[in-house]
Amino acid sequence: MSVTYLNYNASGTEIIDEALVINTAGSQQLVHDHVISIEVWTGEGKTGSQLIASTDYVLGDYDSFYKTYNSITFLTHNGDTVYCTYLTKGDKNSADDVNSKADKVASPTAGNFAGLDANGNLTDSTSKAADFATSGHVHSAATTAVAGFMSAADKTKLDGVADGAEVNQNAFSTIAVSGQSNVAADSKTDTLTFVAGTNITITTDAGAGSITINASGGTASSDFGAL
Repeated sequence: MSVTYLNYNASGTEIIDEALVINTAGSQQLVHDHVISIEVWTGEGKTGSQLIASTDYVLGDYDSFYKTYNSITFLTHNGDTVYCTYLTKGDKNSADDVNSKADKVASPTAGNFAGLDANGNLTDSTSKAADFATSGHVHSAATTAVAGFMSAADKTKLDGVADGAEVNQNAFSTIAVSGQSNVAADSKTDTLTFVAGTNITITTDAGAGSITINASGGTASSDFGAL
């Protein structure tokens, strides 16, 4: 007999007029497990005579967790066909039943890993163990042309680079004039300002990137005496 397994239902699912031939030689199983309550009649649709609990039958295999019964033992009416109407919380699925309902990959390739598609269904990933490197695999050291592992020398060089270091721009950070205090840059983008002194003009040419310093005004005087 093919059995349709019932999902768990705490309040119970009613099974009506399940036919059973009584065998008083031992306990019997109903089609469904986890029986909450039962009525047994000699006729369908609760007709004929109703069998009495403890007198004509007893429920057994009590499950204290679910508070249900999983077998019935008849004390009378041996060989009679009776009709059972009962409430069940559901079935204990067997391992074979679980396996028969388990998702399976359609047309899988032996040795390939299973994967999931966008809908969460099992698929053949088309990948196998041999497609992946082992834990002990090695690579050559990386070069400027070929990817690879970092060499010990490169790691030492990398560790020597200070936090926030930048590419050397060949820029001056200090202007020194003999006999004067140094002018040092206060930031990476500090500005050095040229100030024209007496009779001096300073002209900039942004396009040419040049600064022109000329003498202006005043009169020339000779610092030379007669030779």
